[in-house]
Amino acid sequence: MTYHILNSGQYTRVIRDVLLKLHYRLEVYVASEGEWKLKAKGSLGCLGDFEEVIGDSIELSELSTVMALLYTVEHSCGEVESLCLWLIVHKPDQYFQNRVSVAFCNLPELRMTIAEFSDTEHFSNLEQLQCLSALSHYLHITDDIDTYEGQFQLVDYKSAGFMYLDMAAVKALELFSLSRDEDAVVGQSGTLFELINKCRTSQGQRLLRDWIRRPLFDLRRINERLDAVEALCEVSGARETLYEDLLRRVPDVASLSRKLLQKKASLQFISSIIVYFKHCYRLYQLIRLLKRFECVFSEVHDSCDQFAPAVNDLCLEPIRLAILQFDKFSALIETTVDVEYFENSGSYRVRPDIDKELMEISNTMKSIEKQCEKELDKISGKFAESVKLDSNSQHGFFFRVTLKVCNTLIFALVKSVIFCSKIISFAAGYTPALQQLSDCLSVVDVLVAFATLAAVSPFPYTRPELLDKESKTLILKNCRHPVIEALPEAPPFIPNDVIMGDESEDKTRFLLLSGANMGGKSTYLRSCALTVLMGQMGCLVPCDSARFSLIDGIHTRIGSCDYQCKGVSTFMAEMIDSATILETATQYSLVIIDELGRGTSTYDGFGLAWAIAELGFHFDLRNLVCYSDLLSRVQCFCVFATHFHEMCTLVERYPSTVRNIRVETQINEAGDLVLLYKVVPGVAERSFGINTAKLVGLSANVIQTANDMLQKLECGKMDSGNDEEKDIIDKLKTLEGEQLREAILALAS
Repeated sequence: MTYHILNSGQYTRVIRDVLLKLHYRLEVYVASEGEWKLKAKGSLGCLGDFEEVIGDSIELSELSTVMALLYTVEHSCGEVESLCLWLIVHKPDQYFQNRVSVAFCNLPELRMTIAEFSDTEHFSNLEQLQCLSALSHYLHITDDIDTYEGQFQLVDYKSAGFMYLDMAAVKALELFSLSRDEDAVVGQSGTLFELINKCRTSQGQRLLRDWIRRPLFDLRRINERLDAVEALCEVSGARETLYEDLLRRVPDVASLSRKLLQKKASLQFISSIIVYFKHCYRLYQLIRLLKRFECVFSEVHDSCDQFAPAVNDLCLEPIRLAILQFDKFSALIETTVDVEYFENSGSYRVRPDIDKELMEISNTMKSIEKQCEKELDKISGKFAESVKLDSNSQHGFFFRVTLKVCNTLIFALVKSVIFCSKIISFAAGYTPALQQLSDCLSVVDVLVAFATLAAVSPFPYTRPELLDKESKTLILKNCRHPVIEALPEAPPFIPNDVIMGDESEDKTRFLLLSGANMGGKSTYLRSCALTVLMGQMGCLVPCDSARFSLIDGIHTRIGSCDYQCKGVSTFMAEMIDSATILETATQYSLVIIDELGRGTSTYDGFGLAWAIAELGFHFDLRNLVCYSDLLSRVQCFCVFATHFHEMCTLVERYPSTVRNIRVETQINEAGDLVLLYKVVPGVAERSFGINTAKLVGLSANVIQTANDMLQKLECGKMDSGNDEEKDIIDKLKTLEGEQLREAILALAS
């Protein structure tokens, strides 16, 4: 048998990598009496025996959500990290499209029997709860009723009230990883998460990821967050105290509560008691720290009358409630834990004066300590080398030379202090309150991170003015890309305006962007989308001013990639994304499309780009019914970047709703292309692709040949393809619903 010897640290890393990175199930066997016996097992969704090995991992909440599915529109999912079971019931309403598909990504398939799905012994017999039986079986929740009884929450998971973001948008906007890097890790440099992540706690980082994935579609809640962030920006002293001092001292409360819960009824060894007694004391220190949080937020509350309600509801009141809930726990720790002993020795023990037997044990231990000191002096006198008296939880007091008798006696006496286990069990009863405290502190951490981002940035951030969705306005003045401008060696960023909607002069809904390669078109698109996303998260935005109506979803078609394992070509991927946009976008959405149709022939690509821009833009995409009055029923905001300059004639057909813009460029005296990165009204004369190729150093022969071919094509330009393009557009105009989707996909194949 091939084997490798691992030390403790290597074993931990292997366990973490196998579960978190490879997503494998893991079983550990030990040899006993000539047989291999199972010692531990676990998987990504159910860590089981490996909970303590990787339970504190930051990456865990990214990966460890388990879902149980029935072949209906009801399903449920659970996350041990937050002790939550979500009930998800999709009804055929306007939010039904938020469930596009369920993908099993490199996870082992687990089939449950009908009996497990139909079990009603532990759960209600309501239809949407049937999945919970199989889910609880997989997570082994019912295997330890004493530990988990009453600890999990049943949460009604709703998509209403949140912005729609699909995986294409998450990747295209580079929220968590760079779209060009397939092996990217979450939070890597150059992503929005990395920029905003000023969080000091693990629970704050987890909540920030959730807020980025699910921006709000609720005007009241957005303004509440913005009020709190603005208050923290104004009271800089309080913000700095929170960021530099208080939040750095907050432990991972969710992990702490989970550890206390696991040992509620299984304390067997003195070493375990000491470790978990330490967790109780850490919780006590956190409760004491909450009083300082209360003082800081009271200062913020009193200093900002305008924002006082938001500060009170999001921060101050939850902290006061936590202090009240843990009042008895704090009193218990203060009356039972020997704080003075901890400060002097760094060790934890119960106060000896609360029990006669404990006092006798304490006196005995003091006597033994004195004997150890005498023994130390005696041993030191016999040996030339220095002898040190030391102690730890595993061995008790010891010299560098073994003192088995003393150590055995001390260890036996310390074992008598089982009173600690009662304190730990008492603390485990606070698990629900700890979860509320974790939620409160994570919100505080993220709000402070938002305020810190705006305060320390050398670039101006402003509060966006959010309007009701029916106002249909999108005005961003001097909008910037927040990530690009913050790169260490980035040149000064050129800001641009994005103006669309009823408050613009021409009530534009559709911006058709043309211009040179590398001119900043994709950056312009992403800047617009990221600003809207950050605003609806409750964060200040990288603009001089921002005023926009609520956006219910951001839909993107940016970049080019294929999926070889799925047999999807680059152009097919474009068409799939386009078809998804046509199905899921609504009149309140923001659609971002970059160079659609470039993966096929010029005529096919142009025809599809024109049809999708015209038909998709003017459809009631929720009911898939085409209006006769297209100009007055424009549905959603759209920024469409293209190199098909013929598409710019759309403005002639829809002058009141479509506006042409371009990225400005110049040709200098040497004939070289100068990119100005400024977006101005108008149509680009050329794409300057050959000039861009010259910038990267292609040989003069290649450039000259390309220019010659370009001139020949331009001189011999024919209109023979116009009939074919017209036929494609006319055919697509006659189709509706699923037929339209199938026609687009057929053209791509």
